[in-house]
Amino acid sequence: KEVQKLKEEGQLPGQIRAKKIDEWGKSVFRQFDTDKDGKLSAKELTNALKSLPKTKPGKVPPGTKFQSVEAMISSMDSDGDGGVDENEWLSNLSSCAGLYAALQENVNAAGEIAAFDEKAEHAATQIQSIQRAKSADKEVQKLKEEGQLPGQIRAKKIDEWG
Repeated sequence: KEVQKLKEEGQLPGQIRAKKIDEWGKSVFRQFDTDKDGKLSAKELTNALKSLPKTKPGKVPPGTKFQSVEAMISSMDSDGDGGVDENEWLSNLSSCAGLYAALQENVNAAGEIAAFDEKAEHAATQIQSIQRAKSADKEVQKLKEEGQLPGQIRAKKIDEWG
């Protein structure tokens, strides 16, 4: 009874995940549909792709062939009208595995292409960490040259006592 109630309310884990994916897909679609006509044109999809990082997605299924924009539109355009509406986008996006993988990696939950900024921020953090490590290495080298490392100080005291 409990499971049936959760199912009716759309609260089963799979239903919640499906709803989140659907919301994400709609958000991405709305961002890419720049003229707000409810359809993605080849020009809109091209512009959207240009906004993504120029790197190959890391989680592309084996054997995935990257498609031209025209081939993507064709594979998602169920009614053959030359554009991709929101329902076609949601139903057929997975038929463009390379595009789907790129979007998963580079578009956040709000449907914003924020990955570049996030990756740049991560890179900046990494650079700062490396710079701190280099600075610490210089400090250690200076202490070593001055004979002030803890082991050196201890060795001096042992020599003095012994």
